[in-house]
Amino acid sequence: MKEKRLYYGTGIVNIAIAVFMMFIFYKNAATDFTIRDSYVDNYLHRTLFSHLAEQVTATSVSFAMVCLAVAVILTIISFIFRNCRNYLVAYRLLYAGVVTDIATFIVFLLTNIIVGNCRIESGLWYILIGIILFVLGALAIYLGTPDLFKERKKRWDVLIATGVLAVCGGVIIIPSMMTIKEDFRYARELRSVISSQPDLIVEEVGVQIGNYYNALSVYAEDKIYYMESVKDFNIRTVDKDGNSEVFWTTKSGEINWGLFYREGYLYISVSERNEAKCRLLRISVDSGAEEIIYESDSHFMFGVADNKIFYTTPKDENGLCDVRYFDLTEENIGESSVLYDKDVDYYNLNNNIFVARYLYNDSSDALRPVSWLIAYDGIIIYDGNAYLMAGRNDWKESTELEMLNYHNAQYEDTLIDEDVMCRTIYDDKLYYVKVKDDTAYDVICCDLQGENKTVIGTISKEKETYCRYLSVGEDFILLRMKGDNEKEFANHAFFMKSEDGSSVQLY
Repeated sequence: MKEKRLYYGTGIVNIAIAVFMMFIFYKNAATDFTIRDSYVDNYLHRTLFSHLAEQVTATSVSFAMVCLAVAVILTIISFIFRNCRNYLVAYRLLYAGVVTDIATFIVFLLTNIIVGNCRIESGLWYILIGIILFVLGALAIYLGTPDLFKERKKRWDVLIATGVLAVCGGVIIIPSMMTIKEDFRYARELRSVISSQPDLIVEEVGVQIGNYYNALSVYAEDKIYYMESVKDFNIRTVDKDGNSEVFWTTKSGEINWGLFYREGYLYISVSERNEAKCRLLRISVDSGAEEIIYESDSHFMFGVADNKIFYTTPKDENGLCDVRYFDLTEENIGESSVLYDKDVDYYNLNNNIFVARYLYNDSSDALRPVSWLIAYDGIIIYDGNAYLMAGRNDWKESTELEMLNYHNAQYEDTLIDEDVMCRTIYDDKLYYVKVKDDTAYDVICCDLQGENKTVIGTISKEKETYCRYLSVGEDFILLRMKGDNEKEFANHAFFMKSEDGSSVQLY
């Protein structure tokens, strides 16, 4: 009688656990996973890997529920056989039902951890269920081996357990693999690519990272090269003595944001007029001669660092793109490119994020996925912090300049100054333009924490004029001011010496 109660008790508890697991799977309450690999645990790769993890979880949940239903059916059938006095078959069916529960639990976890590239974020449910299932399995084995049934062959226990594990594994893993086979192939390729990327930041980019973020100017060979006007399609130069001239003019189309320099050449992209085609050009600073390196039927982001020119490929129907590079040390630049990153969400990428991740090689917590922060194109990410103009909706507005530091799953913000029009970073110093009063702007320099502020100089403020951006070189500053002409983004240029703050309007 005692043995019978234990038998039915084991079966009923096994059914209850199976039904309970099916319920929490159905409610998705036991599938709390996060991406496992630390080097893909950021917003740039989250689209692909999250999609892969979600597909694996959804598929494995569905087929795990099928296996649990089979466990319930096996247990119920074992009750029927025991009542028919077929004790040996009954015990083996009960044993198979309990092993199915255990195997389903184990295979489900392994499928998500290995195939889905996940880690368990909260393991309480799994620990409790695992302990209960282990006890049930031990109890089933004990009940299946009393002296009354010495004729039972132990090898059947092994065969049943192995067979059930293999069947559950096939039922859960194979459909999951088939569902995500293409994404899994991409993820494996991506893992290989990004795991080989360097860990150190690129110092040459860090020196004038603010110019790269502003994407309108670059300091090179004792000059600042800058885009003069969208209307005229010119690149001008200004040297440390304030001498300014037109350096280069597009023959067709308009210059896109992004201006980079490397060993005697400027790199820019140009959009053709009335066409979707964009071209990446290399221009000699000595002769002004230009050559086409890359062409695309859509806009792309690009940049130069560490003797490489990085660029995004056209996004696909899912909004994903790759990042590739040309080696600038090769003789025929532009003929063969190398994959650097894969399946990046183009819509979660802007010029500033591109500079931080691919040129500066910043992998700090400042790159964490905060949607409103990523979408803001004016953000500067540097030295583990994010600098932005808080809440500004229009370039004419002055606002607060804040430094955001990410830790413990949240941002802490530090107010650097108020009434700020624009800012940049050069050589580990923060420069910004502050509205002094109704008649003037102050150009201020401070450290990266917003301390030790020094007023470098002052620019007179004309009526309905505001500061569009500033560029910094060695010992001098260029300010672009917006005048009355609404067709151009900045039509006044001011030159200022960093040493004494003296300034002159160039035009």
